[in-house]
Amino acid sequence: MIMGNVGRVFSFQISPRLFVGSLILFIAYIVFSLFIVNSHLQLRWVSNQDREKYSRLEDENAANKKILNRSKQQITLLEEYIRQIEEGAEGFGIGRKEQVRSNGEKTPLEAVLPEKVTKAPEVVDVTDMVIQKEGSGMSITLKIVNIQAGEGPVGGYIHLIASDKKSVPPKEWPYPQEKIEKSMPVNYRKGQIFLIQKFKQIRARLNLGTPSESPSSLKVLVYDQSGEIILEKEMDITQAS
Repeated sequence: MIMGNVGRVFSFQISPRLFVGSLILFIAYIVFSLFIVNSHLQLRWVSNQDREKYSRLEDENAANKKILNRSKQQITLLEEYIRQIEEGAEGFGIGRKEQVRSNGEKTPLEAVLPEKVTKAPEVVDVTDMVIQKEGSGMSITLKIVNIQAGEGPVGGYIHLIASDKKSVPPKEWPYPQEKIEKSMPVNYRKGQIFLIQKFKQIRARLNLGTPSESPSSLKVLVYDQSGEIILEKEMDITQAS
């Protein structure tokens, strides 16, 4: 009903079909809008999930590349060590000082004399040392740790030399059991080979000969592959003995 400005009233009637049709269209619009909004939210959620998965895959890929590069470096070092072992002192000793035989002839360098060894900056350290003496034997367990800046692996040769400085002359027991002179290994390549990313546990056993022997100190010597000392540490083990 509509009232005019002169007091006349106009009335009209809406068709039920038109009303029902309009209502149906309105309801359909609401349902369609809800469907569109719900689909948008679902697509947004899926997109966020995919983005997170992609980010994780990128992180995993970067980590895998890092591991692969480390593995390549380790393989390179291992191949170098194997080559040195197979070739002995030849090849690698070119350009380095040679040991002179007693008859005056020079030999390919398979030994680095103690007085000729140079020292490099320390890139490793030893921790968690445990020493146990059992009869005529002594077992030593320690960790050699990579302390160099960066994340690259480090490799070389490790020697352990136990000594009794109270005896005359001083007695020494090397590990591995190789020739030593002036408390230093004659051939540093005869040491136990190691290649570490973070750390490695070293186990050694010394044969002291008799149960009465009692070393008073232990020297740890670590060489790099070129023969430079990268760690030299001597510890008092009197109480451990």
